[in-house]
Amino acid sequence: MPFDWLADSEASFLYHLVNDMNFMILKAAPINRNLCWFAQAALHGVLLQSARPPIDELVERVGGRLYADFRELLEEALSLAGAIDVITENYLDGQDGLFADTRAELEAETGNLRKVASTYWPLAAWLNVEPITVEGFAPGHPKVDAKAAELANYSIAHALACGGTLGEFLAALQQVSLDLLTP
Repeated sequence: MPFDWLADSEASFLYHLVNDMNFMILKAAPINRNLCWFAQAALHGVLLQSARPPIDELVERVGGRLYADFRELLEEALSLAGAIDVITENYLDGQDGLFADTRAELEAETGNLRKVASTYWPLAAWLNVEPITVEGFAPGHPKVDAKAAELANYSIAHALACGGTLGEFLAALQQVSLDLLTP
């Protein structure tokens, strides 16, 4: 073991938790930016088509699907941002576990997604779909708490992969996702 302190299971878990949080955000950021750009362009096309009444059924179905896909992307990003707050409080005694560039990336990403979502609230009414809500993704929200638990369980498994027994690792991995252990 290169660092003696990594032999301590709690220290190893916290080390992996901080690194996994930062890695997850930085890995997802360019994908989310591209998907946000695509969703914005696609929704803009639907908006242009729907501006000429009556709204065609195909435009309504495609627009509804694009709106739902964008909602999923937004909820995933906001859940991750909220999960960081849960992890900060529950595991890091309120200390921010994000590196400065990761924090800036997360804030820019969620800010951009929130702007795009609010821009398309009128489109939701035209498409007869529920508008996207960007508020409420805080500790206590089911998706936020689930994302925090998923990330913590992943970090436990990651730490055990580096220093635990195979049984401990498999048990922790099962907490992350049963799909990973199902043949």
